[in-house]
Amino acid sequence: MTLGTVSAEDRRERAERKSEDEGARYPSKVVEVEQERPAAFMTSPLTDEERDTLRQILLSDRARTMRSMTSLADTFSSHSMRVDSTGDMADVSSDVANLESATLISDRTSMVMQQIDAAIRRLTETPERFGICEVSGQPIPFSRLEVDPTVRTRREFSRV
Repeated sequence: MTLGTVSAEDRRERAERKSEDEGARYPSKVVEVEQERPAAFMTSPLTDEERDTLRQILLSDRARTMRSMTSLADTFSSHSMRVDSTGDMADVSSDVANLESATLISDRTSMVMQQIDAAIRRLTETPERFGICEVSGQPIPFSRLEVDPTVRTRREFSRV
């Protein structure tokens, strides 16, 4: 063998060593280890009375949001009729701007409705998990849930 050349056998040995090293670093079989979770992951810190209070708040918020969506739908229909009609350019421009604003508000309202429905579903389907932070597994204070029962995390994990 000359300087600078590598025999096929040397390449094969290097490949085997590299494969063994990578096998040690990246095992092909992942062994699942059952870890104990803190007690907060298992049961909700909320009492039945607190859950009922949150359910009532959510249902009230849902009804209010539904009324808002109905009002926005009325706004859409009245503005679309006026935009289609002929008229002063300033009026048409104003109507289009109002319609765009109503569209943005409608999108936001729809998103709020989805969050409320998701919270109602979580509270109904897994009441023992409601009020548990999805990041830390720690209880979310009832005072925070009373203000916004759709929250899923503790304050320190919420996006600002």
